[in-house]
Amino acid sequence: MNKKIKFKNLQQYIITAIFALGIVVVFCFYFELDLLFKTEKQVNFKELNTQNLYEFFTIEELEKKLKENPTDYTIHIRLAKLYEELNQPSKANDFYKTALTISNRSNYTLYSYAMFCARHNLYVFAATLAEQLDGQDEKLNFYKAKIYESIAQNLDNKKDYPAATKSYEIVYKYAKTLKDKKYLKEIKEKYALEYIKLADYHIKNKEIELAISDLNNSLNLKKTPLAQYKLGLIYIEFDEKRAEKYIHDAFKEMPTIVNPYIYNSLLEKLIYEAKNNQKSAMANFYSTRQAKFQNKISKIYLYKSDVEVINTKFYIKNKTLLNKRKFMLDFKIKNKSKNDLSDLDLKIEIYLNQKRYIIEKNLFPIASPLASRTTSDTIQVDLTQKVEFNNLDQNNDLVVRFFGRKDKQAPYVLLKIELVNI
Repeated sequence: MNKKIKFKNLQQYIITAIFALGIVVVFCFYFELDLLFKTEKQVNFKELNTQNLYEFFTIEELEKKLKENPTDYTIHIRLAKLYEELNQPSKANDFYKTALTISNRSNYTLYSYAMFCARHNLYVFAATLAEQLDGQDEKLNFYKAKIYESIAQNLDNKKDYPAATKSYEIVYKYAKTLKDKKYLKEIKEKYALEYIKLADYHIKNKEIELAISDLNNSLNLKKTPLAQYKLGLIYIEFDEKRAEKYIHDAFKEMPTIVNPYIYNSLLEKLIYEAKNNQKSAMANFYSTRQAKFQNKISKIYLYKSDVEVINTKFYIKNKTLLNKRKFMLDFKIKNKSKNDLSDLDLKIEIYLNQKRYIIEKNLFPIASPLASRTTSDTIQVDLTQKVEFNNLDQNNDLVVRFFGRKDKQAPYVLLKIELVNI
């Protein structure tokens, strides 16, 4: 009786397992179909499914299929893409032209050919094809935007900033019609940056009014410290108060973008002029700004005179476990400034056998700060795993360069160069 019950239970278990497996298979199949449907819907090119079938064919296989199906324009497009990858744009162009004719200028062919033209400096033709994309679907505006974005990027690479900016204007026009806010934000940032590059182009050509207009257009799209600072530098020549406002705003957002000598000199001049004209309130205003600026700068920038690397010593430890040698570098840091340098960030560059090795080290945790006018304990750096010391010849020169900075946004300052013979 027990055997029968066990056998019956086993049968039920097997049936249940097969049924569950069947549900999993059906679910996976449904999920795959649903994913495929969503992908097609998103791309909005009904031809895409057919095109994907040719994704992994070679040129020889595709040309054979083309003889069997000469009116299948998706084969022409795939061949065009392959020939472009093989750096044969002329052949690729021929296949795109044929695809355009036999597809009756389908959206997929128009888009593919337009992107090809954008990549190969055929900008006018690319724009013409983009405008021929047909339909009311919002996604078509996305594809138009992508074509003009490709045109803009190519023009930017060629440093044709006037034309690139015009192209980004059209990209922005189409991006604004989309629900995709992330893409719109991305385009606004690129468009704003292109205006900054255009401003540099106009400054180089001494077209200052145009440069000011470009930078204001950039700020209207996105407020950036770079555009503010560049406007400030322009206005220094003829409107110092306005210049100070722009540089101050840039400094608030990104202190390290501002040249401290230029801004401090500007504040000195404004304080002097205010005192000269007996405008004490204005003089106090700029004096307060200068004090805050100098206090902030002292916390950000490290100067070579602030610190000194002393007692540098390179040596090899021979008596270690497993008889392996250790390559060590010792040194001390002397604080010569009036400021706490506990946040000192050190970078060591090692040059050996025409190779460069970089070691970054945050030296002083809260437990052991480097206060004003003090010298650190000996700092040891084990170079064994960080530098290749194999195959050393006689008279190898080891060059060690020490760099430091206070703030991670600030540039490194070269502190010392040491030459060691090993």
